[in-house]
Amino acid sequence: MADSDNSMTLPFVTRRRVLAGGMITSTALVLEKSALASNGAATSTLPDPALTLWREWETAHTLTERLCRSQQRMETRLVESVGFPCVTVRLPEGGDVTIHSIEALNEVLGKGPDLTALRQKAEAELAALECGCRGDRLHRRAQGRARGWR
Repeated sequence: MADSDNSMTLPFVTRRRVLAGGMITSTALVLEKSALASNGAATSTLPDPALTLWREWETAHTLTERLCRSQQRMETRLVESVGFPCVTVRLPEGGDVTIHSIEALNEVLGKGPDLTALRQKAEAELAALECGCRGDRLHRRAQGRARGWR
């Protein structure tokens, strides 16, 4: 039992060491930038290709984050004004189930012929809600308030 397969020691990495590495890298970038700015001859040489790629990536990443936040704000406004299309289906066993998609409807009710009428009614209601053909704005707003939205 003195033998063990776990004889390899793990590297000693702490948050302090990771932060210190980040500080060293950022300091090196600042020093490189200031050295290039102060030395006129050095500005004529080409910059490090990895640094150029990193700057391009950082610009693209910043744009992606900004667009992601914008999309999240628009989705929030959409949900607050319209809500999620859903249909409450009363099962033959007596319970109620809230359905948000045709796939969920098929999963809950199955494809059996005994529930065809119930499935068709729920599909029609869900399709009407998805295309916005049914339900007035006050009804949807009341549903949203019941869910805790304003």
